[in-house]
Amino acid sequence: MKKQPSDQDYVEMSDQTYQKSFHAFKQGLAEAPSRKNKPYLLASLSLAGAAIAATLLFASTMDAPTPNGQGDAPYILEDEKQDENVELELPEGLKDIEVNIQLARQFIKRGPYVFSPTQPELLHHDEFFVSLSTDWNVESFDIKNGTKAVLSGPDSEEVTIILFDNNSPEEIITQEANKLLDEHPYTVSTKLPYEDLRNHFINARVVLSHDRVGFTIDKDAWLYSFENDQTKRFYDLFSSKLYGKRILLFANYPLDQPDKWAQTYYFMSNIFPEESPYVLEVSDELSEDGRPLEKEVVTSIDFEGYTRLEVELYHNKELQFSTYLPKNAKVDRIAHREFTEWKITSDSESNSFYSFAKLDSDINVDELKEILVHTYGIDSRSIEVHDDESISFYTETLDGKQTNEMTGYIKKYTFNKESYFIYQQIDTSIEFESAQVLFTQMPDYFIEELEWE
Repeated sequence: MKKQPSDQDYVEMSDQTYQKSFHAFKQGLAEAPSRKNKPYLLASLSLAGAAIAATLLFASTMDAPTPNGQGDAPYILEDEKQDENVELELPEGLKDIEVNIQLARQFIKRGPYVFSPTQPELLHHDEFFVSLSTDWNVESFDIKNGTKAVLSGPDSEEVTIILFDNNSPEEIITQEANKLLDEHPYTVSTKLPYEDLRNHFINARVVLSHDRVGFTIDKDAWLYSFENDQTKRFYDLFSSKLYGKRILLFANYPLDQPDKWAQTYYFMSNIFPEESPYVLEVSDELSEDGRPLEKEVVTSIDFEGYTRLEVELYHNKELQFSTYLPKNAKVDRIAHREFTEWKITSDSESNSFYSFAKLDSDINVDELKEILVHTYGIDSRSIEVHDDESISFYTETLDGKQTNEMTGYIKKYTFNKESYFIYQQIDTSIEFESAQVLFTQMPDYFIEELEWE
């Protein structure tokens, strides 16, 4: 399909605009359709919504495709200090480049800028995605030990994203970096101090928060910028770890359009796992049935982007199944008249939790509504029935001057000819409440990882 040229200007975002954009993002996310068509959007934001929220400085709307699963196997859990001490081999083309303070300061200061990505593009065997404006083109290739995507913009911008498979040899990564440097000669170069770049990311609101699971800006990262005064081009070569994998990002921009250089920061901070939760690491200690006892996952959360979360194997001896729960979560068995519930919480003072329940007999959707109203105290006027098995709700009450909000859903399942349901409720009164981190997507993950014994 022919791409139309962009008339979108890149402008620096004032504090007032930033605050208005943040409010608009939250409003838009709550109203956006779910890409999975789930009935509980308000309780479990889509990946697209999380991607938008993680990059508040970029106004965006998108509808990401359905996950196709993770690629190569995740890393084995190792001691964090040991992992941090692993040095990345520097390519030959970078070894003699030092920090030019004047150039580094000039090159680091970019954005924030308004950009409007609307189309998600899958990367690295459909394992990740990045969102682009419709006037960008993408070409993807398989390479040795990884994949390469070349993103071309309307004003001669070109961004190359190379993602390497787990445990790829360091020499393969340095070879790809040297190849890019050989293909793009330069006349001026500087290394960018990682502390200055990281501080700029925070102070200029390039990202709302910088979790180390995203593009890691530390002493081991390769952060270099170049100019070619003859060809009038500007280049970035950045490499680090992204969700446990090595990434090599090379950007090529017009030298006389420094406002475009901020796109490098956009791509650094806007590559997200297509599957959420995304398994980052697994322990080498296994249960008797061969399942890892612990995993580390990356999960999207309400308005905060992505965060790292530890989960541990849970065995339900009564129902004879296993799955994964947030580490140190509390499980309470509660018997009701028509079902038995296993309530999962992380904070005794929080109203947020989710439950897995076994019904004594099969029920219809009207009886499912009765459980919401009579067992969980949900106002019937806030209930929305989506199909014969799914109901969502949203309640809002006033407590003095404070508005208390509760959102959630109930969904029925059939396993081994028996009826069950998942119930979730999230107290959204406090926007960044820690319980939301645990419960936004954990009910889905509970079902995905459920194995019967």
